[in-house]
Amino acid sequence: MQGADATIAIARLQIDQIAGCQFLLRIIEGVRALIQDAFWQ
Repeated sequence: MQGADATIAIARLQIDQIAGCQFLLRIIEGVRALIQDAFWQ
């Protein structure tokens, strides 16, 4: 069972990393949109 627990822990870490990357991408997209708006006006 220890092996299964370790696998689950690793999977959770990878999911957290993916979620973090998506969060960062969303922030970057938001900043890019703000910059574009500033330049278009």
